[in-house]
Amino acid sequence: MSNTRRIPGWLLPVVAMAIALVAITLWAAGSFSAQAAPDAQNEGMITLSGTGLSIGTTDAPASVGWETIDGLSGTLHKAQWKDLVMDVSLEYGIYTDTQVKSKGGTRDTSNATASVKVRVLLQNVDGGPIYSMTPNGDKGIVYCSRSQTLSAVFQGLIADCIDAGGHIFLNDDCLEPEEVQLILDTTNANAFNFIQEDLPQGDYMVTVQGKLDASGSDQVGSFEARAAIGWGSAILSEVRFVKN
Repeated sequence: MSNTRRIPGWLLPVVAMAIALVAITLWAAGSFSAQAAPDAQNEGMITLSGTGLSIGTTDAPASVGWETIDGLSGTLHKAQWKDLVMDVSLEYGIYTDTQVKSKGGTRDTSNATASVKVRVLLQNVDGGPIYSMTPNGDKGIVYCSRSQTLSAVFQGLIADCIDAGGHIFLNDDCLEPEEVQLILDTTNANAFNFIQEDLPQGDYMVTVQGKLDASGSDQVGSFEARAAIGWGSAILSEVRFVKN
């Protein structure tokens, strides 16, 4: 007598489904093995926070050259030759004020412009070249920019145009300039990823810098432009990018 047991008919579909699931799992693992994954060692990460730059002008153009933002500098140890990604999040403010004055149908124009740029620098603590993280390298990334132009043509307000006899007369001295003024004040927050590929191992100083510009022009009216960087934070971490 044989001891061989037959598989019940109802069990065959279950076994077939289990085999199919295993096959799909193995295929999926092979298909996605080339995708980027977090570094298992999770080494080389720093977080920073700080605040700090402002500028304003009401007459001549003003500019803050590249200045280090307080609190957004630190040292990173790279144990291996890998890539770096730094996410820099900043709160910024832009204020622009333009006023024009016109009479006798003469056009008057005022302009106010302000901008905030950011860049990230890397340098080995033992010296060597200074790397400007991409994109745009030393030129930095524009986090915000505004150019506000106001223009108007007015006839003018009639004032002090009655003579001693009670007669109304008009001349240029009787016309007071009409006025229109536009003010915009914006606060916003932006983030951008800066990248440095194939950086050799070592200890690196990372520095986040900001560059503020404020300028404008006027005729009879006036202008005012201001730019500021408020609170900010940054996270720098080592990664391995998928090549090609």
